[in-house]
Amino acid sequence: MFARVHKASETKGGNKGSCTDLASYLDKGKDNDLKFFSHSENDISVHNVINSIDNNKFKLSKEDAKFYMLTLNPSERELQHLIGKDINNLDDLPESERKELFKKIEDFTKDAMDKYALNFDRPTVQSGDDLMYFARIETERLYKKTDEEVKEGVRKIGEKKEGLQVHVHVIVSRKSKDGKVKLSPNAKSAGNQWDLKDRGEVKRGFSHDKWKGEVQAAFNENFKYKPLAKEEYKSKVIPKEVVLEKVNNADLKKILENHTFTSTNQVDYLMKQNGYDTKVFRGTHVFKKENETFSIKNNELKPFVQRVPDEKMKDILQRFNLIRLDREGEKYNDKGITVEKCSFKDKKSEKEISYFVIHDSETKVSISLSRLTNFAYDNKIRLFDRNLHLDAIDNPDLKDVLSNKDIKTLEQVEIEMTKRGYKCVSHDDRTTFLKDSEGYSITNKHLSRIIYEPAERKESNKSAITSNIQNQALNHVEHKVKNKVVKELTSGEYNEEIQVARNTKKIANFIVNQKDGKGVGRIIKNKVVKELTGDMFNAEVKIAKKATRVAKIIMNPKAAVLDEIKKIFLKDNVTE
Repeated sequence: MFARVHKASETKGGNKGSCTDLASYLDKGKDNDLKFFSHSENDISVHNVINSIDNNKFKLSKEDAKFYMLTLNPSERELQHLIGKDINNLDDLPESERKELFKKIEDFTKDAMDKYALNFDRPTVQSGDDLMYFARIETERLYKKTDEEVKEGVRKIGEKKEGLQVHVHVIVSRKSKDGKVKLSPNAKSAGNQWDLKDRGEVKRGFSHDKWKGEVQAAFNENFKYKPLAKEEYKSKVIPKEVVLEKVNNADLKKILENHTFTSTNQVDYLMKQNGYDTKVFRGTHVFKKENETFSIKNNELKPFVQRVPDEKMKDILQRFNLIRLDREGEKYNDKGITVEKCSFKDKKSEKEISYFVIHDSETKVSISLSRLTNFAYDNKIRLFDRNLHLDAIDNPDLKDVLSNKDIKTLEQVEIEMTKRGYKCVSHDDRTTFLKDSEGYSITNKHLSRIIYEPAERKESNKSAITSNIQNQALNHVEHKVKNKVVKELTSGEYNEEIQVARNTKKIANFIVNQKDGKGVGRIIKNKVVKELTGDMFNAEVKIAKKATRVAKIIMNPKAAVLDEIKKIFLKDNVTE
């Protein structure tokens, strides 16, 4: 089973505009009993396919790919295994067995798309159901100009190929089904992350090699199939052992054997630390030191890219100091940790984008700053701690003030520093403390994070936001239930009258808000209702009032019952 992501040049009509050409091509003149299907629907019309894909392109530029074409291609032997017979033509199968074959292929396509989704390693894209894709089973192939038979003149372009030619075409949107995530299988550097200014962490990458291997393995396992050697997908990833055997340089071999890094470009920095000049040219890393020059391909370094164990991450965080990083930047060198500033040019905006990489000599780890800080946040590890990070504050007076746990606001910091003879000058994002013509500056963000408890504050904000959303949802449901009860009790016969009553209520509420006392408001409201309705809809208004009372009982039984008891006994001091 060979799975493939096709290039734009191989996609009918390209993939930067509408998918009309591709969808229409797949639909035109094909078996009428085989329609498009998605992860949850069958028999989807070509019109719905085009409409769905073409409208799922929010924030995609004119030059961005809007969709991709994938194919799943079983060999003839694999198809015969699914059928259970040694045949070479689908026409030899009865209708029931054809449908059974197509059902197996359809289910397997959904399994392959689950693996496609997971390959992006995005928290909100966990299965094929999170993708917007439409697949179609094809039963024939035509000869193309690239086929050897055509080149040799044995066959003509457009002639049907012999044998079992069942395969699957998939049109998958560049955006996830909810339209929130861009998913490009053509993005390089699978799994890498960058800490981009004003955009947070960006994760890119899709491993074609991994997906193809997983699809092949799933087919073999699902259908108990034993593939021939030529049918098995051969990974392009070179085993670590093979790479290490080819490496003759002792410094590079030591790095590859002992160091944990999350991106191949981190190897260049580590080699620079060993005195080498480095450059990357057309996917090859070149190292030079004195009279020695050698190189290694990027694909040969990829097998060594790996996830950093949690215990090593925690070890680094115990020693890493963000305040010191802010003050020293690339000159950071403390407790075995050094920092490298990496940058690349964004092709679209042509802006220089930079990010920091942390290198730790104690744990032998290289990791991006964004990944380290995200790990800290996920595990509730404070990045600014009075007990751990004040050694980065060079001013002894400020260090002493911040060590006092009773200091909890920026204003208190300024007051204490003023008492010690400092003049405090606040800028947009920094505060400078001046004394005897010398000044010490620190960002307000870092000051705030030291003296506040950000984790607790964020948790309370989250609770408040959640509570607000719940209240909005409850009010929405209450409104819907009330309207439904009114409609049921009135049988939908008095819509116009109810609208009059609602308008009356709005006017009365406005008048009530201008007066003091509920009694006056109630009298005015009843008078306005009477004037506007002319006593014509008294019965209907009573029905609406009863409906409102019923709806209140449904939404809050205890409070509604107490209200009814109050009305009966004419007392406001009724308790539970």
